[in-house]
Amino acid sequence: SNVSQLEAAWFYPHGATGFNPIVVDDVMYALGRNASALVALDATTGKEIWIHDGLTGIITRGVNYWQSQDGKDRRLLFSINGYLQAIDARTGKSILSFGKNGIVDLREGLRRAEGTDRRVQSRTPGKVWKNLLIMGSAAGEAWVTPPGDIRAYDIPTGKRVWQFHTVPEPG
Repeated sequence: SNVSQLEAAWFYPHGATGFNPIVVDDVMYALGRNASALVALDATTGKEIWIHDGLTGIITRGVNYWQSQDGKDRRLLFSINGYLQAIDARTGKSILSFGKNGIVDLREGLRRAEGTDRRVQSRTPGKVWKNLLIMGSAAGEAWVTPPGDIRAYDIPTGKRVWQFHTVPEPG
């Protein structure tokens, strides 16, 4: 009965469609700026808190949020062009201690991909469980395409913890 009385609280003109934003502690993390930047917005006012630009190729289905038990370390995790990255959820700055200089190469440890320039990516942001990011990969249809193994990465370090081979290996 009151729908006609509703008014927009705020509008963000640089948002990208098709991305699943998340809201944590009154901060909205969304894709914006021509779909090549993660932005943190005050969820109450829509005001920009920070912008992490230069993310051409980021998966468009969303990001993951993780925080340490003491709440001091808060991260956004996402894949982009065959790499996994982590940025500080408070500042938007890359976490250079994650992986090698802030990135994890998703081809490492993956048959028919390691040491090549073959494209490997996950089409979803994966799932966070405790200190692990668990993610699959989008396997192609060609014979030389890397398999769609499921892998778990340690969120604080970026190191691969385990890998499930969807196509069994010898032995």
